[in-house]
Amino acid sequence: MDKGVIWDISKGYPAHVLSWHEMSVPKLGNIRVWIHSKGKSTTSDFSYGKDNRARVSFTFGSIEIQIQGDSFGKVTENEKLLRLELARCAPTNTSGSVKSSNFRFIPVGQLEVDHMQCIKACYDKNKFAVSSGIRIVKSEKIQSLIFKNGVIQQKRSSSVIEKNLSFRSTQYFAVAIAKLYSDLSQIGTQKIIKQISLDTGLSSENIYTSLRVARGQGWLTSNGVGKAGGSLSVSGLEAYKNLNGEKTLKSLLNLTQGDS
Repeated sequence: MDKGVIWDISKGYPAHVLSWHEMSVPKLGNIRVWIHSKGKSTTSDFSYGKDNRARVSFTFGSIEIQIQGDSFGKVTENEKLLRLELARCAPTNTSGSVKSSNFRFIPVGQLEVDHMQCIKACYDKNKFAVSSGIRIVKSEKIQSLIFKNGVIQQKRSSSVIEKNLSFRSTQYFAVAIAKLYSDLSQIGTQKIIKQISLDTGLSSENIYTSLRVARGQGWLTSNGVGKAGGSLSVSGLEAYKNLNGEKTLKSLLNLTQGDS
């Protein structure tokens, strides 16, 4: 059985140790099992075997089973990095370990049904649809659905979002919307106002107001009376930088990507 181990000693001791173990199991084929243990530097000695001792004790963190298919895939450096980062997110106030007898109490069949119900809920709410528009600024918030007692928790309404945004500085808000408008215009997006509304949850009235402020400041050019489109001027680009427009724009986009 091939195996490997990685660890995190950024705290001055092995706070997280992860090992992987490769094996072939009947009916499953090749699998890789990841085991995560959390180290504590302030407790009694850790010992394994007669001559192996250290001033760290370990508690069980998690176990994961990966289906590998016909052959084992390589454990990449990127996977090692991400797994250690994920391990640092684990709860710290836990104790104990997992024994083989414990697994009989995990309702694997029911969990599989629940998983498929989550997928169905995403389809029912059209969460897997890919927008025809192009998002210029990448959202840092991951879309999700949260269930409490089987009920999907509701997202904040657009009216609440707009109420929260009303407390922002008008110029901060205006230059961020102007930048998004400019970027969408440059790539030939049709119905730019509608696209911005979909991306931010704002009403078209709020968007038009922001664009008027931006044009009044000389930040956004015009393609002529009655014609859509425009781009950030030199002063607009400078204002976008000085007013931290990228952060504001990311916040606007993240409001429509939060937990539901």
